[in-house]
Amino acid sequence: MAAQVRRRPNCFNLWHQLKLLERIGTLESSQKAWANAGELAEAYQLGKWESSAAFKLLNDVPTRTCEDLQQLVKRFSMQKFLTHEAVAEGVFNRDYCSAGPTLVAWQTQLINNDDILMLLVERLELDFVHTPLKFRKPWRYDQCEPLQLLRRFESECE
Repeated sequence: MAAQVRRRPNCFNLWHQLKLLERIGTLESSQKAWANAGELAEAYQLGKWESSAAFKLLNDVPTRTCEDLQQLVKRFSMQKFLTHEAVAEGVFNRDYCSAGPTLVAWQTQLINNDDILMLLVERLELDFVHTPLKFRKPWRYDQCEPLQLLRRFESECE
């Protein structure tokens, strides 16, 4: 019965569980278990992208961004709003920089910070909400990365 009502696994469920373990003081054992990724993925029924995304949320993404994304996923569902690939590839990481070879001169200015991440999450939400229902698709990495670059570049030009 429990398997029938259980939500589909996603990186935010695992992130939430790991944060609870951190509060009660048993996170170290969980991080040791993370080294045994195959067993952990099997235990939580997670795939490559989901486990990688949860790892990024726990270690590289600012807490406020995680919480904002989690609220959006609760509101719209993971399958409809955001792919695990986008989180796993690091677009929401604190030190992420989308500067390619043509933008090397701007590399230091294009690194994520808390304000840019807040603007990016806000933009993802507003674009999703204002898209007609039949045209909505979950945000993928290749769609989030240009938005990050655009937001960062706009803030530097102001």
